Amino acid sequence: MNDEQIIQLFFTRNEDAIRQTDGRYGAKLIRLSENIVGSREDAQECVNDTYLKAWNTIPPTKPIHFFAYLAKICRHLAFDRLDWNNAAKRKAEVVTLTQEMEACIPGHWQETDVRSAEISRLVGSFLWKQTADNRMIFVRRYWFGDSVSEIACSTLRDQPERRADAAVPDAGKVGGLLKKGGFSGMTGKDMLQGIQNLDAELIEESEFGTFGRGKARGFGKKKLLLILAAALIMATMTAAAAITRWTATMQYGDNGGTTQQISEQVKKQAEQSGLSATPTETKDGKKKAVSATDNGITVTLAQTLMDQYGGRAIFRIEGLQLEEGQAPWAWWDYRVDGEVMPMSWGAHFFDGVLWDADHNPTYAKNGQPVPRVGEDQQLLLDYQLADGSIEFSIDFAFSPDESMFGKEMAVTFTGFGIQGEKFEDEDIMTTPGNWVLRWTLEGTTEAPKKWTPNAKVGDLWDVTLVEAEIGQYSMKFAFRLGDEYTDNFDFTEKTGWSPTPASIRLKDGTDIRPYGNGGGSWDADTHTYTCIEHTLNMVLDPEQIAGVSFYNGSELNDQGKRVSKPYYYVPFE
Repeated sequence: MNDEQIIQLFFTRNEDAIRQTDGRYGAKLIRLSENIVGSREDAQECVNDTYLKAWNTIPPTKPIHFFAYLAKICRHLAFDRLDWNNAAKRKAEVVTLTQEMEACIPGHWQETDVRSAEISRLVGSFLWKQTADNRMIFVRRYWFGDSVSEIACSTLRDQPERRADAAVPDAGKVGGLLKKGGFSGMTGKDMLQGIQNLDAELIEESEFGTFGRGKARGFGKKKLLLILAAALIMATMTAAAAITRWTATMQYGDNGGTTQQISEQVKKQAEQSGLSATPTETKDGKKKAVSATDNGITVTLAQTLMDQYGGRAIFRIEGLQLEEGQAPWAWWDYRVDGEVMPMSWGAHFFDGVLWDADHNPTYAKNGQPVPRVGEDQQLLLDYQLADGSIEFSIDFAFSPDESMFGKEMAVTFTGFGIQGEKFEDEDIMTTPGNWVLRWTLEGTTEAPKKWTPNAKVGDLWDVTLVEAEIGQYSMKFAFRLGDEYTDNFDFTEKTGWSPTPASIRLKDGTDIRPYGNGGGSWDADTHTYTCIEHTLNMVLDPEQIAGVSFYNGSELNDQGKRVSKPYYYVPFE
């Protein structure tokens, strides 16, 4: 039974999926986990837990590379099982692996220098530039944990006399190269775990590929270790200059008219969970950014944020010339697996403006105040960032009933230009063309945090917040409305208010405003309205959420003017 057939068994909740998976990949997963934990019994438990994790995540996940998907889960579980605080309890081979890496990486790791998710991307980028043999040697040693002897036997079947040759890299020379590259260093353990999320293609190539005849001649242990050391040098030197750079759109979150930067900790969580990513495509056998160029304009997919309810794709546009005061415009459409799907609910350009706590605007590219011009005192916007690029975002709302992960997204731009000066003016296309960007939709499989407050919302109407699910990017709320309302539209019409949250309150007192409505549904039997919201410009740490606030109507003040009442706050115990 092939991978596709096995995955279909998971989707139909057929328990034979586990038996077929074990028959096809059980031995490989046992070997992988035993290389790490050093115990057959512990390895078997890791594999069993891998099957359970796969059963709980497929569906909605539909992995394209099934073995790599299982292997990543298994490897992660195996490292979790290791007692890193007690070297004596660890397998000797794993200790050796960390020492080999530490011989190539001086100093102590500073988390701000390079993050785990970035390590995998950087090492993967380097490996794709190497020969297939060198890629496989590296991955088999440091990802699968094979011994040097085992790798040598694989590459030197016809040269047994060279298999006993052994040496270790010159740590001083390696350290010197890294220092010249400006890299502060990390521990071997951190590096070993940091490459967890290597490209699935690299993992499966190393498991199922074969070393080239003749190309691998002369690879004794010494040569193998030198190859591994060189790969570490290049990957980590690259890391010094290629730390993850979030797009300005997400780096400077617009939270209701104030700019609130996302913390490094939250960024790290978003990267590790798979929420934030920079998709790549294979061109000429190499992994490259998803990009297209036409008529002097280059469009690059700079960042995606995707979860089970929707997400955002942010594009960097280079070469579009704007005069002072002009606003950009784009003509575009999209397909999912070749079909138009009604799931997009917004698109916009980053206007290049940051707002301080006093609501004073400054330019993102240089920190200078934004002047106001004209009779209506409009802001003189500058959409171009310091490098001359412009950022454009498309926001998606997915159906909760169907996973989009694993499907191909194709966004096609047919022209760029400028907005009309007034709302009623026609937009002007200055540069027609054809820019097609394709990538596989992937995102976080991390479950949102759930609360069941069953709390009254406000004191004006019969509304109860039954359940709240809040993740890093999207959130879902279920409200029970009074029996006098026939549906949520009836409620909105009678009250002038829609049952949606006004803000998410963090434990430090910060209020984050949800921006996008991803749709809702009405259950007539339970009188329950369920809606989906998105943060858009922010990423949340669900563990820091304290509660949620709602609009609570209006009232007359002492002067007889109608003013909004204070928000009604529902705490999460």
